[in-house]
Amino acid sequence: VNSFPSENCMPTAITQGPGNNFLVGCADHDGTAFPPNEYVIDGTSGAQIAQITNVGGVDEVWYNPGDNKYYLAARDMPTGPVMGVVDAKTNTWLVNVTTNSNSHSIAVDPSNNHVFVPLQPGGICGTTNTQGCVGVYAEQ
Repeated sequence: VNSFPSENCMPTAITQGPGNNFLVGCADHDGTAFPPNEYVIDGTSGAQIAQITNVGGVDEVWYNPGDNKYYLAARDMPTGPVMGVVDAKTNTWLVNVTTNSNSHSIAVDPSNNHVFVPLQPGGICGTTNTQGCVGVYAEQ
């Protein structure tokens, strides 16, 4: 059995995807920096199914059965905060989309596949809302 490599990841979130697959989100912890690593594991055996190195610094993960994708709130991605998207059928990374600093929560409506990310003031929210905003993302 190929077990979960805990030396490369501090688990911060987990979500069940299709079947028995689980996506484990990872981030830095207690001053230890980890490279971008997320893992898809078998929920029964703990075996690693896939490693995703294109997104990291994740605080929350979400599986959307509406489009069969995982969504990751990667506020601590080394290159800046992003929403990562992973195809849950193939367990491969698709894209990172820029968010605002500290965007660490994420939710998806499976009826229309709209993704909701709370955003701090500035950046994408602009300067008109001093309390921040909620980014609504949709595939075009």
